[in-house]
Amino acid sequence: MNSDRRFYQISIGNIQPIESYGDYVTIFCTDKKLVVHGTLKSWEEKLKGSSFMKVHRTTIVNLSKIDHIEGNQIQIEDHKLPVSEQFKEQLLERMFC
Repeated sequence: MNSDRRFYQISIGNIQPIESYGDYVTIFCTDKKLVVHGTLKSWEEKLKGSSFMKVHRTTIVNLSKIDHIEGNQIQIEDHKLPVSEQFKEQLLERMFC
């Protein structure tokens, strides 16, 4: 992955949330934060079939990293992330079934 003209190799298991900001996404890893050019949709496709799920129009989370869900928020370490109503039922099914 290319960020700030550097190439990084990251393990999928180290990715926590991915948040989009226009044509860029921020990938929060356990040991670093990377801002890369791309769309959330492209990352959703790359991570299809894994433990990742889109939970908001701006957010993909690694289900294995979720600490807890309270109301319409997910807690992953120090990240509080929104959950859209349209994704909440599917999220709960994937987490607890």
